Amino acid sequence: MTQARGLFTSTGNVSRQTTARKKDDFYPTPPEATAALMAAEAKDIRHHAPWVIWEPCVGNGAMAEVIRNMGFTVIGSDLHTRWPETENFIQRDIFDWEARPADAVITNPPFNLMSKRDGTAPFFTHLMQLGVPYIAMLLGAQWPYAQNRKWLHDTMPMSRIYPIRWRLQWSEGKNPPQSHNWVVWDRNHHGPTELHFLDKP
Repeated sequence: MTQARGLFTSTGNVSRQTTARKKDDFYPTPPEATAALMAAEAKDIRHHAPWVIWEPCVGNGAMAEVIRNMGFTVIGSDLHTRWPETENFIQRDIFDWEARPADAVITNPPFNLMSKRDGTAPFFTHLMQLGVPYIAMLLGAQWPYAQNRKWLHDTMPMSRIYPIRWRLQWSEGKNPPQSHNWVVWDRNHHGPTELHFLDKP
């Protein structure tokens, strides 16, 4: 699998930008987006990972700190050291992991590793190869509807989609706010994909 050195950090999934993208696609996730997901999903997450969650695009820890405040331990990894946490941080490319460090992943993945023009999503498929049973990703609002990703949905159907009912601001206001969904893949889920809306906490 092609490596993605230098691109393995949190990204705002900004598709229509007016300024150049930041180095390594580094866009810390607004804390209210993570807080809204955790309020809706904490019970389901605990079925898989009672205490530990892996954030593989930890960046400066913006998402990890919200998750820790909910009582979970967070293992953070990334290509670069930006998170002040040292005990639970591992500097490593996503594609260098051969075994998962936790059974639940919550992350805001690099846009280019989830939205390739050929329909592939190497970031997600590598997590599937690691056998992660619970994955929650912050993705652009249109991500679930791309026809060239039908193969992915047929292979691993989405369990729950959470449209965020406010737009997230990236790049210190230099780009327009963007619409997003949280998308959850949960191996304990049975039945069709569920749709639940999230309000700003």
